[in-house]
Order: sequence, then structure tokens, then C-alpha cells
Amino acid sequence: MPSNEDMPKLAIFDLGNVVFNIDWEPMFMKWSSHSGVPASTLKERAKPDRTVERFECNEISNHDFHQHINTMMGINLSFEEFCEGWNAIFMEENIEICPIIPDLKKIMQVVAFSNTNEIHAAVWSERYAHILHHFDEIFISSRIGFRKPEHEGFRHVLKQRRVSASETIFFDDSEINIIGAEQLGIRGVLVDTPSKVRDVLLLMGIQGL
Repeated sequence: MPSNEDMPKLAIFDLGNVVFNIDWEPMFMKWSSHSGVPASTLKERAKPDRTVERFECNEISNHDFHQHINTMMGINLSFEEFCEGWNAIFMEENIEICPIIPDLKKIMQVVAFSNTNEIHAAVWSERYAHILHHFDEIFISSRIGFRKPEHEGFRHVLKQRRVSASETIFFDDSEINIIGAEQLGIRGVLVDTPSKVRDVLLLMGIQGL
């Protein structure tokens, strides 16, 4: 075991593609079936823009985001059809990571921090409730008003859990989020394989996971 001085006091986990997996393909397939536009065409029309980021900070409404998707995609989905596709992305849980969380919680605080929106949160909070109840707290960008990799989002988590950046380890599948955390002095771990979390914790000397 690492010494008490070296042991992190807080572990922050991303959710999508860390705790549970995400696949955007079913979303395009659902929207294609409702609109008659080929899924490949919809994927070509899906251009990243600031609207998703604003939606994940609750700066625009569900209705306005739905209309934005229709306009960007050149389709006319009902709100129900939009939600059916929007929520079709959630896949199986990560069986390498989820069993670790209850044991890790015995030796440090364990929280989640997700860039997400209220439509998605309503679905994953129920679908993965059997996993999520192990977390001490779940921080959602649409409720705290900050997204990763914004420093204020990480500062908010640290303040709420009353720990310093140097006492924290952060697991995420996005390199840009890892960079944002490390700029504040948080130890970042890029989760690029299902076993990465366990491997890193074992290297730190944390046994029994």
C-alpha cells in the first residue's frame, strides 16, 4: 500500500466511455429510420459546434437543441423521435472498471464528473443506477454550469469535496480533459483501455481491487 501521504484523497471518474460505453451509431440509425435520410448522410451533416457545449451547460433548452438538430440535419423529427435517437447511444457498462468503484470508495472519496445534458442524464441515471449509487457524488455539467476541461469545473468539484488538486486523481477518455485537469495539478489518467484504471491503481500500490 502507498503511504497515507501519497494516497489520493479523491478519485474523479468520467462516465461515458469510462464507467459505461457510448456508441453514436444507433442514434444515426434511429434518426434515419424516422426521417428517411440515410444514416451516412446524417453523419456527414453532424458538424461539431458550440451548440452542444452550450446545451451541456444548460444555456439552451431541450426544445431549442431539438430544433437545432433538425436544422443542422435537414430533417423534421418530432421531439419524441429526436429523444429516441439521442438516448440510443448508451451501451454496456465497463466490466473492468465498475467492480473497482465500491472497493476504491473504502480508501478514498469517489465521484463522477460528466459533460452531459438533462435528456441524457435522465436516462443514464436510471439505466446505470446499480453502479452510480456507489459514487459519493455525481457532478453534471448541465447543473454546475461548467464543462471539462474548463478549470472552473474541476475547481467546483475540488471545493465541494474539500480536497486539493494534488490530492486528486482523475480518469477520463479524453486527452483534452486530462490536460485541463493536469494544468491545475490534478493527476490525470487517460483511460485508453478497459483495464487502465485497475492497472494504474495497482502501480500505485493499491491492492485488493
